Parts: sequence; structure tokens; C-alpha cells
Amino acid sequence: MVGTAFSYTISASNIPTGFNIVGNLPPGLVFNFGTGAISGTPTQSGTWTLTIQAENSYGTGSQTLKITITSSQNVASSWLVELSARAQMEGTPNILIAGIATSGTSPKTLLFRGIGPGLGNFGVVGYLPNPQLTLFDSTNTPITTVDSWNPNLASVFQSVGAFPLTLGSNDAAVTEILQPGGYTAQITSANSQGGIALAEAYDLNPGDPINRLVNISLRAPVGTGANIVIGGFVVGGNSVEKLLIRGIGPGLGTFGLVGALAAPVLSVYDGSQNLVATITGWGIGAPYSVGPGLDTSTGMSVIPATSSDFSQVGAFALQSGSRDCALVMGLPPGSYTAEVAGAGGSTGVALVEIFETH
Repeated sequence: MVGTAFSYTISASNIPTGFNIVGNLPPGLVFNFGTGAISGTPTQSGTWTLTIQAENSYGTGSQTLKITITSSQNVASSWLVELSARAQMEGTPNILIAGIATSGTSPKTLLFRGIGPGLGNFGVVGYLPNPQLTLFDSTNTPITTVDSWNPNLASVFQSVGAFPLTLGSNDAAVTEILQPGGYTAQITSANSQGGIALAEAYDLNPGDPINRLVNISLRAPVGTGANIVIGGFVVGGNSVEKLLIRGIGPGLGTFGLVGALAAPVLSVYDGSQNLVATITGWGIGAPYSVGPGLDTSTGMSVIPATSSDFSQVGAFALQSGSRDCALVMGLPPGSYTAEVAGAGGSTGVALVEIFETH
């Protein structure tokens, strides 16, 4: 099956002194000419016919081999292609943290952006004047820090549909080739001034069935009015993507965070800003409601998430009955936002998480 490790060894009654192969193997598989073994992880479904030739002191023999690779649940027909996180950076902690995790066996190229002045082009008042972007690996070791962007990246922005930046602006952007695993992109102020900032991560190799984004998250202070935490994401492909979406407040206290949002409200909107669903808790019986954005004819679905959903994707556990929020949603390809506000206008630090569940 595609995405599943494959191995096959040719055997003979007399020990061969060498092998040869006539034809092409499925992409992702390799032939060991010394042992006659075929192995690897196929990346494409289909049927391939090839001839294996074995040679020893008695001569050369051959056998035709047909290899059929089928699809499996590990192959994505939908996937996450982009994360954006917008928040007001004021007070302590004055930081926006966007996390990503990738799966697969090969490196993935990603574009990261820390936007401040670029928001002014959309009429945003009070943007962060000089954002600094730092990328960390899973051990919290810095990989790179930038507070500007190379004009050569303009074509990269265009290729992934990212809005253009004004030449010479103080926005930050960088591309990195990353091994499968978890990373965080942190946005801080290069000059201690506060303001509204936007963190973005784009997959520059979308559609790869094996190596893809599987988890995106953001942590930032939640304010009032327009200064809530807004996490944007894009589902690519051609089928419904099943996602676990969480808005965490009290659960952050388990990690010693002071000032966590006590009563988060999680709302998910479609690309036209129609409300799909909102929830103020998690688990069976959690109060939630749906909006005009829930279009079941497209395969959209929504239910409160349970602890077993958390375990399935490796998300940390939440205390039973806590005010943390979580939904399991089926979403067709398109743009969405997951927004976290505080009930009754309350404020504090919150975490938004989006997990691929297939």
C-alpha cells in the first residue's frame, strides 16, 4: 500500500551470483542488485511489470514480476497547507508562538513569515512595527532568526498565494528545509514596541501524500474586541479533512503557565466568515452550537471532542469538566479560521491547536 513499508526478496534453488532488473519499479522502491531484495516505501499507486534476472554458474534465468500498489488510509487526499496566527502583542508575555509538526520520511520546505507593517496595507491600525521571527526545533534550539525579508522571496510568496509585502518593509520571512518533526516559530518585537502581529507558515510542497503538515498550533495573549487570538488554516486536496480543533486556557496551567485564559470560547468560521460552530467546553454533553457556515451537503460535520480523540493524535490530556474547548470537525478544502475569545470579555493567554486525525 502507498505509504506503507514494502519488502520482497527473490529466492532461487541455487545461490545467485548476481541479479539484474528490466523495467521500472514503483516510485519509492529500490532494488538491491547484490541480494535481489526490493524494499522501500511506495509513494504512488498503480501496477508495474518488470523482469528479474538471476545469474549463477549454471547460467541466467528470469522471471516476470507484477507489483500492484494500492491506496491506504496513510495516503492523504486532503491536507493542511497553511497556518496563520494573528494576535495583539502587549504586556507579558509579549510573544506569539506558532507551532507546526510534519510527518513522513523526507525533509519538507516551509515558508515562515512574521508580519507587522504588512498588515497596514489592509487597514490594520496598531500593527507591530518591527517583528522578529525565530524558528526553534523540538529541543527549543534556535535554527534561525530574521527581522527582515529577502526580495527574492517575492516569487515564493506568489507561488503559495501569500499576500505581497512592500519592498524594504520591516516584516520578516524565511524559508527552511526541515526534517519531519515538531518546530515553533516565535514572533517578538525587535524594538520592544507592542502591536498586532501575524505569524504564517506555508507548505511549499503541498499535496505530498506522505510528507505533510499534520499539526499546527498557536499560543498568544487573548484581548477583547478585535484583539482576540485568530488562527487561520487552509485545507487542500479534494476530500473532507477530519480535524481535531482545540482552544486551551485552563489546561495551560498544568504546564505552570501563569495568566492563562480561564474561560475560552472557541469558534470556527469558513472562508466567507460564516460561523460553522462554536463551543465552550469539551467532551460528551459540552455546550456547542452550529451556524450558517455548516454545510452538510459538502460533507461538513461537527461534534464535541473526547479524551479518546486527544489520545489518537497524541494531544495532551485535559482535566474532565474543564472550560477548555475541543471539537472534531470534517471540513472540505478551503480556508477557515479558529478564533478564541474570553467569555464575558475576559483576557489571558490561550492555545489554539489543529490536528489532522486520519
